[in-house]
Amino acid sequence: MKKFYFLLAVVVFYCCNVVAVSALGVGVKPKEINLDIQVNKKIETEILVMNVAQEPALYQVYPDALEDEIKIYPENFQLGPEGSQIVKVVVEIRNPGKFATNLSIVARPPGAGGLPTATGVKVPITISAAGLNLWRLALAVVIGICLLMIFVVKLKKDNSKL
Repeated sequence: MKKFYFLLAVVVFYCCNVVAVSALGVGVKPKEINLDIQVNKKIETEILVMNVAQEPALYQVYPDALEDEIKIYPENFQLGPEGSQIVKVVVEIRNPGKFATNLSIVARPPGAGGLPTATGVKVPITISAAGLNLWRLALAVVIGICLLMIFVVKLKKDNSKL
């Protein structure tokens, strides 16, 4: 009989925890972000974060990687039941290439201390950065060739005077 009450207590405990976790809801639009940008130029996009639950929640939005290149405004905010918030995502890449990471959107119950239960979603973000750095390299090569030609012409001119 004791085993029955123990198992009943365990089932009730897990059911209560499942209800608490599912009470927090995160909805996000769009489901993924794809950006084509120029190196060293800022580009802005937006995501819509929605509280799909019937209880208020604290939200945190952050990139899993590329923290120096991806800025989020606002990073932290609170939403009431069925509330929504537009979040600005500003990206500036310094080197050409293709980059991929996720934006994490995490919801926590307000006033939770210790290690609160949280739910969240990840939005994939892919960034293709085409680069001015290649143009800078080409410009440096052209300038170098021009300087070398000027040096050779001047050297020939000086040798002809001898």
